[in-house]
Amino acid sequence: AADKGDDVKTINTPRKKPERQKDDDVELVTVKQLASMYGIESKRARKLLRGLFDSADGRWEWAVGDPTLKIIHKSFREKFGEPEVD
Repeated sequence: AADKGDDVKTINTPRKKPERQKDDDVELVTVKQLASMYGIESKRARKLLRGLFDSADGRWEWAVGDPTLKIIHKSFREKFGEPEVD
């Protein structure tokens, strides 16, 4: 008797991240904005953030007023100096 699974092919498909719901009323601060504010590349900002936090969904963004931003700004000031003023 042949095994029923012998003729089944496995297809590797990329895993799709669940879509995030956008709340139009919430203003977000992104890693790109933080990097620009401190005059650094986004890559350097993400590297520091990975040392501080775990971004489970791969997005680095926070609502304005999020207490986490205070921690981030403190760490960025210690590493990169004061943010640049526009």
